[in-house]
Amino acid sequence: MKTYQIIGFPDYTIDERMEVVSLKHGKRRVMKGNGRSVVLSNGNRNEQYTFSKIRLLYAACKGVDPKMIDGDRFIFKNENGRAVVYEASEYRRIIMEKIKDRPAFSKEDTLRRYEEQKRFIDAVMDYLRTGDGREMTERLYACRAGAARWIAINYFNGRLESAEPFVDMAIEKTLESIRKGVLMVNSQPEVCVRNIARKLLFGYRRSKRMTEVYDDRILMKGIQGSI
Repeated sequence: MKTYQIIGFPDYTIDERMEVVSLKHGKRRVMKGNGRSVVLSNGNRNEQYTFSKIRLLYAACKGVDPKMIDGDRFIFKNENGRAVVYEASEYRRIIMEKIKDRPAFSKEDTLRRYEEQKRFIDAVMDYLRTGDGREMTERLYACRAGAARWIAINYFNGRLESAEPFVDMAIEKTLESIRKGVLMVNSQPEVCVRNIARKLLFGYRRSKRMTEVYDDRILMKGIQGSI
């Protein structure tokens, strides 16, 4: 885990987990703040500044004073196990360059994709007409490996074992939604599964961020100390 000196604030460091540490008076103290931001003081001028932790990490990675950064929106990404922070406009430029460099589909590949999409839609329509969902189900499970690989590469640094549970839930969710008539299929089966798996993953991560875990031993110690 790499640790950076915060330029302009020699008594503080920040690591890739965005943990800010004060080294004032020769003591190591983790800065809690309000969870997303912390207050740093400049000892020489006795001035205080409030910074978001992601802004501090961005400035530390770039080797600049966080007071000198104009941007106020930052993107945090884990790239091959390394924490990387982009200013939002910089990240948009990178994405646009990648899109421009992306090779165009050949006519044959485009036709193949449309044929695959048509066969899947036909299988869904057969199920809705006759109740026989075997082909529809087979087509969804046939794309499991490809969908899991895509989710793993984009969201889990290539870890298939982390991606597969979300893809399995996505396939079941797709089948259930088609049965209930609440999902209109308009894409290839793999694209459909990937999109639902991504929504499930985002929902899981959002709920995880909102969940606070309490250590009962610390809580009991605090209660006893206040009696």
